[in-house]
Amino acid sequence: MKLASGALASQSESVVLNGANAAAIRMPAGDWEVLQFAEAELVDEQTYRLSRLLRGQLGSEWTMGGTIPAGAPFVKLDAALVPLARGADFPGRAFSYRVGRASDDVGNPNMTAFDAAVGKTALLPWAPAQLRAARMASGIRIHWIRRTRFGGDSWDVMEVPLNEEVEAYRVEILHEGEIVRAIETPAPEIFYVNADELADFGAPQTSLTIRVAQRSAVAGAGRPRSALLHLSI
Repeated sequence: MKLASGALASQSESVVLNGANAAAIRMPAGDWEVLQFAEAELVDEQTYRLSRLLRGQLGSEWTMGGTIPAGAPFVKLDAALVPLARGADFPGRAFSYRVGRASDDVGNPNMTAFDAAVGKTALLPWAPAQLRAARMASGIRIHWIRRTRFGGDSWDVMEVPLNEEVEAYRVEILHEGEIVRAIETPAPEIFYVNADELADFGAPQTSLTIRVAQRSAVAGAGRPRSALLHLSI
């Protein structure tokens, strides 16, 4: 991975698990994956080999897949980064920017000018984790674990903070790629009763394809988590 400038550091696993050595790399489709690395070996001029990676960090696991082309933009996530917009009022609004060296005046011709709109990515809930299902006498209990963008790294809490005005999810039950039932719920679980299963499929199923997304009052539905859940009859 070739870098334009700067240096990379190697860190122990414990330091990396505490947030060190984070970077973002742009995927071919334009989305950014956040990763961390424990080892950075200088193999050529301004060229490092990164290893012992933690990929799909900060809710970016959905961007993974495929081959990353040589020369893909790579940004070290450290104190040098400056947020350009904060708050729920900015998504959808376009701004004009001029970017250059801190020592240059904003009117300097060496400044790079561009327009960009603020997206909602930073406000979207992350995909839930650990989708599970268990068949009971009167139906199927489907449940999952909520994730959070802030305050979720502590080992001292049993449940991560909500970080939303209210807790809300959209659950979709699919058959051959088509939604056969959609359910809105305020808790990280639903109960899919036998009568609904028979109405949707005509018979008890040995597996269900489920898609769950947490909803935000500000940004809408977050990235969904999909899973094929196996069931006993």
